[in-house]
Amino acid sequence: MVLSDQAILEYKAFNHAAVLEMAAEAEVPEVDQDEVAAYIGEQVRGPHEGNVIRYRLLPDDLDGFDLG
Repeated sequence: MVLSDQAILEYKAFNHAAVLEMAAEAEVPEVDQDEVAAYIGEQVRGPHEGNVIRYRLLPDDLDGFDLG
């Protein structure tokens, strides 16, 4: 979900409400939206080399990032 990557990088933190909103806009079924948002939150809180490559993150993208 590319839109969630953009929102997370913009806020420099995981914003559950923003990800839920984007999931709805991307027509993720309502029953799955919370699970999708939770998965994205897990990915944000546990960055590793695979995520950096998968999401094409640059060092500047992670400056000031709140992993909490």
